[in-house]
Amino acid sequence: MHQLLSRTFKPTFLKIYNESHLHNQKLGRETHFRVVIVSHEFNTISPVKRERLVHKSLEHELQAGVHALSVIARAVDEPLDTHTSPPCQKPVV
Repeated sequence: MHQLLSRTFKPTFLKIYNESHLHNQKLGRETHFRVVIVSHEFNTISPVKRERLVHKSLEHELQAGVHALSVIARAVDEPLDTHTSPPCQKPVV
């Protein structure tokens, strides 16, 4: 993911968090990710379109087993708040 996003968007900042362990996944599973990316490529693009572009660039990974992808995509002149993902909801029985 890191290489693909780096090639596609030439980010000034890129961090990928594997959050699978927060979602009742076994250790080592790679199913839930949070991507924080800052790029000049996003300077003239709306926030919704940025997120769509990131999702589209990772389409193969999403089809190959990535279950959830959270994206924070910012232009270089925007403040970066990396947020945290909410805890996984336990299934109601």
